[in-house]
Amino acid sequence: WDHLIRVRNRLHYASQRKNDRLYFEYQQEIARQLRVAGRGGVQGVERFMQGVYRSMEAVALFSDLFFQHIDEVLLQGGGGGAPEPLEPGIELFRGRIRLQSPGLLEERPQLLLRLFLQSSLTGRPLHHRTLRAVAQHLPAVDDRFRASVRNGRCFVSILEKGRDPALALEQMLDCGLLTAFIPEMDHLRGLAQYDIYHVYTVDRHLVQTVAELHALRSRESELFRSLASPHILYLAALFHDIGKGLGGGHAGRGAELVRGIGPRLGLTEGEVECLSFLVENHLFLVDTATRRDLEDEALILKCARRIGDPDRLTMLYLLSIADAKATGPTVWNDWKAALLTELFLKIAHLLERKDLIDPDRIQAVEWMRSQVESLLRERGMDGVSLDILPEDYLLSFTPEAVIQHLELRQGLRERPILVRAEDRGHFWSVLVIARDRTGLLARIFGVLALNGLNVLAAHIFTLRDGTAIDIVDVQPVHGTGFQEQDWERLQDEMLRAYEDRLGLAHRLALKARREAGMAPACRLTEPRVSVDNQSSDFYTIIEVFGEARPALVYDITKTLSDFGINIYSAKIGTSGDQAVDVFYVLDGQGQKIEDGEMVKELEDALGYAARCSSL
Repeated sequence: WDHLIRVRNRLHYASQRKNDRLYFEYQQEIARQLRVAGRGGVQGVERFMQGVYRSMEAVALFSDLFFQHIDEVLLQGGGGGAPEPLEPGIELFRGRIRLQSPGLLEERPQLLLRLFLQSSLTGRPLHHRTLRAVAQHLPAVDDRFRASVRNGRCFVSILEKGRDPALALEQMLDCGLLTAFIPEMDHLRGLAQYDIYHVYTVDRHLVQTVAELHALRSRESELFRSLASPHILYLAALFHDIGKGLGGGHAGRGAELVRGIGPRLGLTEGEVECLSFLVENHLFLVDTATRRDLEDEALILKCARRIGDPDRLTMLYLLSIADAKATGPTVWNDWKAALLTELFLKIAHLLERKDLIDPDRIQAVEWMRSQVESLLRERGMDGVSLDILPEDYLLSFTPEAVIQHLELRQGLRERPILVRAEDRGHFWSVLVIARDRTGLLARIFGVLALNGLNVLAAHIFTLRDGTAIDIVDVQPVHGTGFQEQDWERLQDEMLRAYEDRLGLAHRLALKARREAGMAPACRLTEPRVSVDNQSSDFYTIIEVFGEARPALVYDITKTLSDFGINIYSAKIGTSGDQAVDVFYVLDGQGQKIEDGEMVKELEDALGYAARCSSL
């Protein structure tokens, strides 16, 4: 209480008024005022909020126990029926799990975990006196208790077998049993993550991930039935972020920690290896799906080789969904679901082949050429030469889509740029066909931002006759319906931008100023730029991490254009206030960007573009 009052007083000073709401923008300032410094990879503001959350949890727990006691006093003599025995020493009374005798924990300390197993199996909470008794007997949870195979199996059963494992885990957190049994989790209690899209503290996020996985069990029943060891998946859900707050890459640190935890829980060597793999790679599928070109066959092959096993792939897929859903409402959406499913199915297809060799690209290209040639004859378009169609372009579309593009291309005789939009349900696909010119993609992204459309991904192709065919997947910023969007205005502005008759810079600046009130009051992270020449066989991959804003993609693509860099594919990702924009590029000579000085200059320029709007 004293701690919370001190924070409240500082909050009044920071906001210059009576204010009992610790809004996001005040947290960093108050952490500085209270001189809470960063330590061991954890920011000062995160350590400050960890203390706040722990204090609030203590108040909430004592309040709950107190009012449970009051309810029980008021209900005395009010009936409720006879206790229902659940197992020796444990019974259900008035909807709560309790010990049959207060002294049982002295004689049989294994009941500490059995109580929560019954809570998980029945979906009923523990009685407040029993919960208090558990807290008083935590010293019994020593190394010998943790090393017991029987206790380890009981813990795994809480996660896997129960009707409501999250209820049991929350209570174990509240009374301290979870961190007593798994001391490697103690540093996570109340640990905050300083961003606007993580709804829960790390410990609660792990419990919520188990809950989301449990909910998935009914919706993805076939996938769960296919798993040989589903208990490993539940353990991975509980432990996937266990490395956070220790400095360095949390996935790698977590993988090390679970290697020590697994044997205590009775896991075999192979199961420990699988659990460690899942923890280390729990972000792999989502990062790949949202930041890489899923049409890159070599990439899919590398993914399949890295995962190596259909069972691991299924567990990684389910864990990815549960983790994203447990992070917050802005993190998981239909777009990410579609990308993740596409990647999952492509990897699964390769893993079924066993040999993991490259698909026959030449055969696929020849088949596409023959199909397109046949359709061209049917449409009376024999004059179109197939030599202008690059292989990557042919392998990215159906024959019918290629014909549609070639038909629209004929309209460039009258107009230098054409726009067609299609409603795909959870996103809109905008097709732009134009005569290629310097900075075309920056102009396209600028007009889309001006019209309130967030870019999700872009697939960029240039035919050998100089025709640019760009497919940009977008979502409306303000929930506008497809029919409500002013597509005629967008097409007009696209033409004017193409012909240098539209001042994109000042228009976007005015739009940004109008919407400035929606932006965070403080900078959370410094921009980061990565130039990767290893992940793709043919392209340099540039990743820009920074704070999301409407014109960010415009500023980045304009900077790339200034360097004469050609963009061949793009993935634009946003989680809450943070953006991760990924571009597959080559230099003006069609080569990877491998010169060290050029890479450094590019990193500095893109970092500046992400940090300081050119508008």
